[in-house]
Amino acid sequence: MEGQPLFSESFPEENPYPVMRSTRRGELLYANRAAGRLLEQWQCQVGARLPEAVQSKLAAALENGSPQKLELGCGERELEFVLVPVAGQDHVNIYGYDITEHKSAQKALRESERIYRAIGESIDYGVWVCAPDGRNIYASDSFLKLVGISQEQCSDFGWADVLHPDDAERTTAAWKECVRTGGTWDIEHRFRGADGQWHAVLARGVPVKNENGEILCWAGINLDISRLKQTEQALREAHERLRKIMGSISDGFMGLDRQCRVTFVNEKGARDLGQTRQ
Repeated sequence: MEGQPLFSESFPEENPYPVMRSTRRGELLYANRAAGRLLEQWQCQVGARLPEAVQSKLAAALENGSPQKLELGCGERELEFVLVPVAGQDHVNIYGYDITEHKSAQKALRESERIYRAIGESIDYGVWVCAPDGRNIYASDSFLKLVGISQEQCSDFGWADVLHPDDAERTTAAWKECVRTGGTWDIEHRFRGADGQWHAVLARGVPVKNENGEILCWAGINLDISRLKQTEQALREAHERLRKIMGSISDGFMGLDRQCRVTFVNEKGARDLGQTRQ
């Protein structure tokens, strides 16, 4: 009704969280019922002095003329207190909030980040995340150390600057097309390492979408395939050497698989059969 205050004087008592008022010296002037358990823990009552941890914030609030924050435990709960100086008075109002669930969620998030970071670093060149516009927003330290650039440089498409000249145009064009179409990412390319060597990397990633099908980000991995490439090259070279050796034998020579299909024949063997090598 007109002329009546918006909140009654009983409003602090209706608050389910601690509400208190203190002097500059830390003398407790008022505490609502919700502050009872906290005061028992502090072994404090109205008229007595608040704990030193609270007193230091009281002085700062009054001297700065701005609210101060303080986190304290209360049994199994975590509380955050906001100390608000009362304008024109030497008093500070103290409002408490239960932040137990918030702190637990933060802890769980940190643990999850450590787990995913460990998983990412267990992969040769780690994991990466890109924004919907294609800009990199996270790359594992193992990859950044490999190519010798910072996360900031990587986010500014600096990763394209360390691609092999023969791969750079092909990779950047393919990535732009992937971002445009919202497709999956699967490409082999070479990066110039901080050691001056070229490193073969297989990059794979998928778009992460929300319930509406909108892309939130791309997430993927970088796999070191240098050893695989070296092995493949060694096999090709060994095969070529074997082919040359077999081709130089003066007698007819033929290789067959388990199904008796011809896998190799030298020139002499083909002539003996009245056939061409092809």
